[in-house]
Parts: sequence; structure tokens; C-alpha cells
Amino acid sequence: MAVKKYKPVTPGQRNMTGYAFDEITKSKPERSLLVPLRKSGGRNAYGRVTVRHRGGGHRQFIRKVDFKREKRGITDGLLRFSAGLEHPDDLINDFSKALEKIAIAKGLSIAD
Repeated sequence: MAVKKYKPVTPGQRNMTGYAFDEITKSKPERSLLVPLRKSGGRNAYGRVTVRHRGGGHRQFIRKVDFKREKRGITDGLLRFSAGLEHPDDLINDFSKALEKIAIAKGLSIAD
């Protein structure tokens, strides 16, 4: 994992470093799942300002929750697994626990 070095804007940030998570996560969310967040800007149904100091600002988005997972072939058995800064033994342990939970939810025994 890459280590990023910060620019010293203040004296406390001199020689400051941190992890860069470029390899683990995407930098932006999936665009097809975003919808704009609708706001009134302090206006009522007539278009008159009824609440002061509202409106403007950067355009904001919210993420759609996909309730139609079955149509797209995403079932309860599908697992999303992301590897982080953990030890490989911890990852194997977490993965086996996740598989056990799926087996219990489906009514299977662990030996199956």
C-alpha cells in the first residue's frame, strides 16, 4: 500500500504521512446509482422565500438503494469481500465466518 506525504500547511503537519487507499477503494461512487438531492431553497409552492438563508451551495447527490436485487441476479449467497491492512490469517477467519452465516441462513450444515 502506498504512503502519501502531506504538504505542510501548518507546522504541525510537517513530515506528516498517511495511507493512500487507491488500491482498495474507488475514488468516486458508482454514477448510475446516484440521483440529485432535491431541495426547496427555502421557497414554498408559490415560489416565495419563506425561510431565509437557504439555497445555493454545491450540488448534492444521494445514493439509490437497489431493492430489485433478485432481478439482476444478486442473491443472498453473493459475497462482497474487500481485503485491507489485515493479516492473512484474519482475512481467512473473517471469510470462513461469513460463509458460516450464509450456510446458517440457508439452513445448511457446515459439513455440506
